[in-house]
Amino acid sequence: MSSTNQHYEREWRGTIAVLEARVEELKVRCDAEYRRLHIQLDVQVAELQGELRKLAAAVEADVPDAHAQRIAAQLDELRAKSDAAYDLLQVTLKSTGHNESPNNN
Repeated sequence: MSSTNQHYEREWRGTIAVLEARVEELKVRCDAEYRRLHIQLDVQVAELQGELRKLAAAVEADVPDAHAQRIAAQLDELRAKSDAAYDLLQVTLKSTGHNESPNNN
């Protein structure tokens, strides 16, 4: 091998060694960043799971209120039906000539 070839080979080996060292450094940095982000993500997921548990508990605690609201809505619906039935009865009575109220005897 000529001295020129040996010179270039030493330069390439030196350059390759520098590049390999940089690659290893990047691997170490990436691994450290991955671990940091993984820990941070685990913490955030745990916080979100805690919030979900709180919301689930709040929903369960509100169930009686929700149940009461459903019952109130059903009562309102029954009142509306009752009023509509009364109005229909009044119209029917008037149309058949029975429009006097029981108090007007």
